[in-house]
Amino acid sequence: MDTEDRIRLIEASAVPEGGSRLVITDEGDEIALFKLKGEIFALQNACPHEGGPLCEGSIKGEKVACPWHEWEFDIRSGRCINVPGCDAFSVAVKVIDGVIYLDESY
Repeated sequence: MDTEDRIRLIEASAVPEGGSRLVITDEGDEIALFKLKGEIFALQNACPHEGGPLCEGSIKGEKVACPWHEWEFDIRSGRCINVPGCDAFSVAVKVIDGVIYLDESY
């Protein structure tokens, strides 16, 4: 699939190393982007507990804690660490030529 057919999100350089960045798609979906050791990961920007904004959470290593109630999620997979079975929705993204796109499966 060519990049013309993909949904462009943002330049990968706009996501700080060890940090996050919020993007909103044209359809209004909020996606929290994270950069760990140069690799980009994405989660839906809503904690499954009460919808807290994950992009505003504190990041420690490979985990992000929801700013509202401190539920912790693995940034790479969305797996909830302290409340098993309450995982955040992981969003498939791909970086092509320094630009982050939604993966075709989104």
